[in-house]
Amino acid sequence: MNRGIAMGMTAYLFWGFIPVFWKQLSHLSSMDVTGYRMVWTFLLLAFIQVARRSWGDLRQMLSDRRQRRLQLTAAALLSGNWLIFVWAIANDRVVEASLGYFMNPLVNVLLGALFLGETFRRVQKISIGTAFIGVLWLTVAVGAIPVVSLSLAFTFAFYGLVKKMSGRPALDTLTLETMFMAVPALGFLVWRAATGHGVIGVSVPRDSALLMATAVVTAGPLLLFSGAAKRVTLATLGMMQYSAPTTQLFLGVLVYGETINGGQLVGYLVVWVAVILFAADTVMVMRQKRLSV
Repeated sequence: MNRGIAMGMTAYLFWGFIPVFWKQLSHLSSMDVTGYRMVWTFLLLAFIQVARRSWGDLRQMLSDRRQRRLQLTAAALLSGNWLIFVWAIANDRVVEASLGYFMNPLVNVLLGALFLGETFRRVQKISIGTAFIGVLWLTVAVGAIPVVSLSLAFTFAFYGLVKKMSGRPALDTLTLETMFMAVPALGFLVWRAATGHGVIGVSVPRDSALLMATAVVTAGPLLLFSGAAKRVTLATLGMMQYSAPTTQLFLGVLVYGETINGGQLVGYLVVWVAVILFAADTVMVMRQKRLSV
């Protein structure tokens, strides 16, 4: 299997089951959870950079104006995406969050065509068009503008585009992104603690451990995603992503008791057909390339 595809699928399956983790922190403020997520993730990545003795590479990136702008932009997009997703899970909107990630690959395809000049084979065009119909059907079936879904779709799609444009190692870019996040997040958390609203400490060991663990559950799949984004097209990466919202959908309905109507189910089925078409075409092309070598 192509290394980029393997990295992308692993990241997306991890994200598919991630609501199980965030549900354990749903009794806390989403702002607090997201703030600690930023700080602990940066500390973990900083430790890795120290162990690798690679701070020189980060200083070089920071001295590059273009890279600095890209990493600041990525940090802003990822911050918004994190906060919206954590809030959605805590407020029993797992299904709506999954709809956002069903929409996201279509935005990836659009950005790939507009900014990177990516082109598609005939079957890819058919599958993308089918997916668009399915997502449009889903949007209508919800009965209102899905603000949470659209926000998640666009923030993560633009984040993927920025990662693609950066062209730097995933670990280095993610370290800088979380560094830019951690500074305001730490200020916010200090203020919360000073006003008596802190959520971490020896009196709440379980919460404290889970908040620290946010670093691992955040950095792992993001590094895999960043690596995949540099090895495969945005279209391929986007279509693989349907594995994550599909898993989230099943969790929302079967585990957390959220409802889904018949119209929504039709939309999901159409999207799944599109994914199967795209995947089958990708496999056939890869086999043809191996045979021609």
